[in-house]
Amino acid sequence: MEKQKILITSLFPENLIHELQKIGEVKVWNTNAYDLMPREQALDGIENITAIINVGDLIINRELLDKADKLKIVSNVAIGYDNVDVAELTKRKIWLTNAPDFFAYPVVEIVIAGMICVSRRLIEVGSFVRSGTWKRFEPGRWDGFSLQNKTLGIIGYGKIGHYLKPIAESFGMKVICYDVHPLDGEKYYTLDALLAESDFISVHIPLSNENKGMFNKVMFSKMKKGAIFINASRGPLVKERDLVDALLSGQLGGAVLDVFENEPEVSSELLTMDNVFLTSHVGGGTVTSRYQSQQLATKNVLEVLSGRNPLTPVNKLDF
Repeated sequence: MEKQKILITSLFPENLIHELQKIGEVKVWNTNAYDLMPREQALDGIENITAIINVGDLIINRELLDKADKLKIVSNVAIGYDNVDVAELTKRKIWLTNAPDFFAYPVVEIVIAGMICVSRRLIEVGSFVRSGTWKRFEPGRWDGFSLQNKTLGIIGYGKIGHYLKPIAESFGMKVICYDVHPLDGEKYYTLDALLAESDFISVHIPLSNENKGMFNKVMFSKMKKGAIFINASRGPLVKERDLVDALLSGQLGGAVLDVFENEPEVSSELLTMDNVFLTSHVGGGTVTSRYQSQQLATKNVLEVLSGRNPLTPVNKLDF
């Protein structure tokens, strides 16, 4: 079989690299364990590449594809694929695959952890203890509120939403859902009704050109006063300035944020707020979920470069 050229945009498990080396030459960007390949480097070395395993958010657009005339597959190690021009790949008969399963449940854990931290004021309490100013038991000073008997609104009732709903219900929460593509047999709320009723609002929708900046001052004004807003989906869904203003005004009672509009940049005001739980786009990342996703991405490349269809295609190709 003719040797293929495979590009991996970040550090990758050695055993999976060895599997890929059986059918091709593998180039791995691994100057640092947590670095992602800069776009300039990708553009310089893409000419003869037949497969890309995209560990981060390398933008796959016409500029890159014009240089990659041998490319057969882009294999995203992620659920999302808003970094890829899907129509352009399909037009050029290039497969796009993702890892739709493994990161979903860990995202739910981050959401629940953040909800508890904000509602029980654990960020404030932790800072208080670490500061050395805790001198005595002070009943009532740090009381927050329980998740029990509160309403969680899920926007985007896909795989993550389906994991989140029963877990939230096990805490005694009422869970209501909105989705642009409702499923048969499920009860859905309108978006406005969900915003008005929910004590917590958790966003789980893919980013698109149509919904970029969807969560803005108008949307926040429709939310129940004091609600806690959660975004563990994509940062650009939210107008960060409007979110900060809603928090400062008290319209929102807190936020749980794993992603940001211009990450890794984060509003300096968010950094100082004790009612905001912040993580660095780690929601889906566990040792197990990351390896399973890398393994699936590898299998997708092996299938395509061996002349077969991938296991988890995003697009449909007719040959």
